[in-house]
Amino acid sequence: MVLTAVLLFGLLGWGVGRDISLPEGAYGLGLSWAPDGRGIAVVYRIPEGTFAGWLDLPDGSLRWRLGDLGIYSWVNPLVVSPSGEKLAVGGRSQILLISACHGSGLSRLELGDRYQSLAISFLPEGKVAALVAETSGVVGGLSLAIWDPVGGEVERRPLGLRFTPASRPMAAFSADGRYLAFAAGTEEEPGGEAWLVHLLDLRSETLRSWDLRELVAPELREGMEALNYQIASVALHPAGTEIAVGLFSTPPGRPLLLRLDVETGELIHQLFPGQWQSYMVAELVYSPDGEFLAFSGSSPMYPIFFRTLGLVNLAQHDPTITLLCQTDPDRERLDECPHLGPRFSPDGSRLASLWQGTVRLWELCPEVELPAAGWTFYYASGGAYIPTGPEEWQVQLEASGELLIARQVMDEVEEFGPFQLSPDESARLWALIQDANLSSKASSTRPGIPDEARSTFRLVGPTCVHEVSLWEGDVREDPALAALLLELASLIRRYTGEDVNL
Repeated sequence: MVLTAVLLFGLLGWGVGRDISLPEGAYGLGLSWAPDGRGIAVVYRIPEGTFAGWLDLPDGSLRWRLGDLGIYSWVNPLVVSPSGEKLAVGGRSQILLISACHGSGLSRLELGDRYQSLAISFLPEGKVAALVAETSGVVGGLSLAIWDPVGGEVERRPLGLRFTPASRPMAAFSADGRYLAFAAGTEEEPGGEAWLVHLLDLRSETLRSWDLRELVAPELREGMEALNYQIASVALHPAGTEIAVGLFSTPPGRPLLLRLDVETGELIHQLFPGQWQSYMVAELVYSPDGEFLAFSGSSPMYPIFFRTLGLVNLAQHDPTITLLCQTDPDRERLDECPHLGPRFSPDGSRLASLWQGTVRLWELCPEVELPAAGWTFYYASGGAYIPTGPEEWQVQLEASGELLIARQVMDEVEEFGPFQLSPDESARLWALIQDANLSSKASSTRPGIPDEARSTFRLVGPTCVHEVSLWEGDVREDPALAALLLELASLIRRYTGEDVNL
């Protein structure tokens, strides 16, 4: 269990995007990307009621809007179907299915008068699933509801308990709808939503649970039991391998973001110590490739003044946090941080978020002149597990010119360095990496030939990852990559004394 809090503060040049305005007087409630990245569905509230709309990209024009939806609720989950043909908007008593193309209402999935939806997913074969919570009583039931393609409810399975009404989802489906991660209490511990995390496998119908009180330090456990340190949000890694948990804390200084390893049941990291009193990570979402985790921080006591939108870079060995924006009472413009509802584009290159009547599009992968602070280059020649092949060589280069080298044969790894390149060596190598233009390349799709090694080139920045995996023959046919390999081989020979040909 590691406490990590490496922060890159400030409104960053690569994070500044453009703003798209919603209709006058609107307050954004949620958004969801089209699968092709060419549109965004939004739900917003205006004096006339709750509306859904579709923004065409790149111009941001409003193709259609539909309302009043009549689904006022604390939580309005929104998701676009994998085909891009439908969107589902949830709220109190029902879920609306809407045509993504025309904005016409298709059908309503009834929840019941005393229920609200907290999370929604489109399942294979046209089914729809939702996490549903009761809205009456002090503690209400939490259940999984599933509807068939024609809108008939086929299942409602009890999953736990929640205090009512639920003001935050604290739940997330996997992209394919197979898994559901959520926080909930039990009959034995009705208030367990503050510390109990669950993972339901809808395919195998198995449920796993973790008690955060058993995983955190004793002083943090005391806070959980006193309900001044408790779960506020949950996100599920695309591969289902880890769960991110956002927390609320009354005292500052406690970590507000935990990463839970699903296989081992242990905490991988504790991140983002709270800077202010009564602060929480209210929303979490992983990028499609699982390399980044976006989070929204806010104070339920001072929702206007203390707002944060950040990214955790999970591609780095020691994850760092980049704050895209942050507001506090000392700043003059409090509208500079659209922090609500962060969602990654399907290719992970952009992030969309909300604040009042604005949708902000953050550009996460702009062009950058290398070397640049926070950027790291990785290379692996492949072939470590080819019995008849040569050894695999691996290289890691930091922006500072620090070079790490490793040789791997099967499971045996021999490390060399770190070495500090001369300014000329570093500049020459980074220039070749820049010329390789990894962001423009695609990985090999052809079958490999027997004993052909597959090389990996990886460039990791504060908010972006470019990776390409190529068969050896395809690398040789690319002049820029071939030149880069010649320089890497020369440096490996120079610093290790080993006879290397890449």
